[in-house]
Formats: sequence, C-alpha cells, structure tokens
Amino acid sequence: MIQLYHKKLLWLSLFIAWTLFIVYMSLRPGANEILKKQFFELRMDYMLHFIAYFTFGSLYVLWRGNRNFEIKRLELAILIAAAISFSILMEYFQLLIPGRAFNVVDMVYNTIGVIFGVGITYFYILKHFLKKRNFTSQNSH
Repeated sequence: MIQLYHKKLLWLSLFIAWTLFIVYMSLRPGANEILKKQFFELRMDYMLHFIAYFTFGSLYVLWRGNRNFEIKRLELAILIAAAISFSILMEYFQLLIPGRAFNVVDMVYNTIGVIFGVGITYFYILKHFLKKRNFTSQNSH
C-alpha cells in the first residue's frame, strides 16, 4: 500500500510540474516568433502543442488510475472537458501578453493531444500492458 501511495505521489508531482510547465510556456511573453518563420516550423509548433497535452493527459491517467488500473468514465470525461477548458483559457490569456496571439489551431492540437494521451495511456498502457504484466507477476509467485 505504501508503494502505491509513493507511485501516486510521484505521478501527481509530475502532473503538477507538467501543468505548470504548460502554463509557463503558454504565457511567457514574446514567444510568438516561430509564427513568423517557415511553414515547416509552424507545423512543428502544432506538434509541440500535441505533445504537451498528450503528456498532460497521460500523466493524469497514470496519477488517477487505481490499483486495478481503472478510472471511472465520468472522471475521464471530466478530465477531457477540463483540459479543453484549460487549453482555451491558456489561448485566451495569450491575448493579454505582448508578443503572443490567440490561435484556434493550437486549441485543436491541444484537444487532440489530450484525447490521444488519455486514450493511449488508459486503454493501451494501463488496461493491456500493465494489467497483463501485473497478472503475470502475481501468478509466477
């Protein structure tokens, strides 16, 4: 039980740190220079949004999953809605920061990132890989 608590504390700490990282990166002044560069770099910016929110969703699932690697569907739905709201809020606040701009496409990539992060982490990693590994290690003892 103590080991599970320490793992949950680790995932919670990583989730909080990553959330603060997203806030910092989203709201730091003058970070909009990439939009003035080439088309490829603009697409790379969108991929960074996807990766940031993919990680956000994944860390949340790893933190909240119980010892059977389950999370209530309502909680997953609330997470996705909250993450979309968080993304909109970060984009909105960028209107107030010099050198930043509101970008709907960023919000789309953020949303897709959260959905994929939650989906892949929950349905593949937790439900299949870790559950099978846990089941196998319990049967070998």
